[in-house]
Amino acid sequence: MATGNLTLPDGSIYEGELVNGLPHGKGKMTFQDGGTYEGDWVNNKFHGKGKMIAGDGTVYEGNFQDSQFVGYCKSAAHAD
Repeated sequence: MATGNLTLPDGSIYEGELVNGLPHGKGKMTFQDGGTYEGDWVNNKFHGKGKMIAGDGTVYEGNFQDSQFVGYCKSAAHAD
């Protein structure tokens, strides 16, 4: 498994483990709006344990499958 950085066409940046040039393993994506996802990846999707911080500061932490929240997900609203 290699590690590296990817810049997507929308300006998002991935840093972490790669398989066949795609996110797979542990990594972090920083989205164009400033939000982030850090955690497990499988075949270029959030999959496993991870933490997402949305562009508005809302935090979601828990399990993801095929880039969707599954089961119990701890979340906290952004406090202004």
